[in-house]
Amino acid sequence: MSFTVKRSIFVHDFVNLPREDFNCNIDLDISDSSGIFILEKQSAGTQTKYLLTVKDPSVVGLTTSDQLVVERMIANLILSMNLHLSRTCISLTQWGILGSSVAREKIEGKGKIDLAEKKGHVKLVDTIVLKDKVIVTMGTREEISEKSALLTHNNVLKTMRFKITLGTPLKIVNLAKALDEYEDAMSTFDRFQIFKHLFNTIEFCTNWVGTSFSGTKFDEEASAITKVPQADILDWRDLYNRTKHVDQTPMHVSKFVVGIERISSIVRSVRKASQTAILNRLASI
Repeated sequence: MSFTVKRSIFVHDFVNLPREDFNCNIDLDISDSSGIFILEKQSAGTQTKYLLTVKDPSVVGLTTSDQLVVERMIANLILSMNLHLSRTCISLTQWGILGSSVAREKIEGKGKIDLAEKKGHVKLVDTIVLKDKVIVTMGTREEISEKSALLTHNNVLKTMRFKITLGTPLKIVNLAKALDEYEDAMSTFDRFQIFKHLFNTIEFCTNWVGTSFSGTKFDEEASAITKVPQADILDWRDLYNRTKHVDQTPMHVSKFVVGIERISSIVRSVRKASQTAILNRLASI
């Protein structure tokens, strides 16, 4: 059976996350393309909308047009592409604003008419409400290797992350959890949630065979698979602890405040580290 898969996807800047007053115009190019998957830019806004087309789904392991199976294939392909991007994210989720409904009171103009009996002058004074809104648009360009994305996609398929069973090897279960965390980070629009998802990714990859490394031992093991200095792993671990535990000392507060101030640069580094950890583990299964 021959068929083609088409799906709308949404691309946004990894650091300058979608928000009401910010638009992004992202050019996402495919290098060394053989046409296995095609990205067609459709519109720019809070996210840049693309149409993803897979002309021959069998090339990416899809042999049925069942809707659930197709959606999972697309999710794996998008995840694999995100593992090779640094400045942008691809998401199946469209950003939206959830907020309260606000009813504004209509402001009536206050007019005054002055009629002079002989001169016939008419004087009108009115109140006019002016509103202004500024939207900033940022252009970003990034390139993704079709060859690299497809190689990673094939490795992701080996985890069968949507079909975990009691018989699935422990390290595959933990690697699947790491993939889920990374995937969530790419579709989340809050920096601290992104950081937590990415740090969880590193933790699952570090302890994937069932170990429970913590403290300095965790820093050492995580450093080995991420190629990140142990001092940086320690800083991330301290910040992660501050996001989920009560601050009990001024030092705790200091670590949390410093983390807030540096979160944009931190998430960039943690993303790169989590990519290295996942690709390291995928290559060894």
